[in-house]
This record gives sequence, C-alpha cells and structure tokens, in this order.
Amino acid sequence: MGEFESGVFYSAFLLCEMHDQPTYAADIIREAGLDNSDISELDYCERTVLMTLNASEKLSLTCTSTEGATHD
Repeated sequence: MGEFESGVFYSAFLLCEMHDQPTYAADIIREAGLDNSDISELDYCERTVLMTLNASEKLSLTCTSTEGATHD
C-alpha cells in the first residue's frame, strides 16, 4: 500500500473516530477508487474502525490480517 492509499484510509479513519462522519469517510474512500481494497497493512485500530465502516456504508474492503484479533 502506497502513501496515497494509506493517507486516504487514515483520513477516513479520523473522520469516523474524531468527527463521527462515516458517510463522509466512505465518500472519500469511494472517490479515491479504493472501495475494493485490502486494508490488512493498516494498524489494528484503523482496520477495526474501517471494517465497521465497511459494513455500515456497504463498501467492499477486505482484511486478511488476524493481528490483534481475539479468540474465544
């Protein structure tokens, strides 16, 4: 993942976490053409927020990383 992609996802993460604006965050991801991306390279906190955004805003983000996941 390049700097541009990381920056877009970080911006979307901040919009969700700091300003509670999931629709704006999803719009940024879509407009950047990144709505079908694998976000496994992001840190756990960003991935968690963006996968929640993924479900609520019907994006097509994927994440194959299990780092930080809890198991019962």
